[in-house]
Amino acid sequence: MLLGNCRTHLPPPHRQKKLIFFTMPSEENKERIAKVVEIGRNVLHYGWIPLIIYVGFTRSNPQPSLIKLISPLA
Repeated sequence: MLLGNCRTHLPPPHRQKKLIFFTMPSEENKERIAKVVEIGRNVLHYGWIPLIIYVGFTRSNPQPSLIKLISPLA
């Protein structure tokens, strides 16, 4: 019995499953990730409404002046 080339029994490269090994992050990396998530959450929390106001301000027609946006008496 001839074994031949063992590559003939493997699926084509685009069908082969690639094994990806992940290592557990260290405590230092966990702290960094937690800090980045916390900062991102704060940026999103305090920046969402100003972003919506800015987008509405720049996309409206006619564009109101800044003083009309800030002061109700103007």
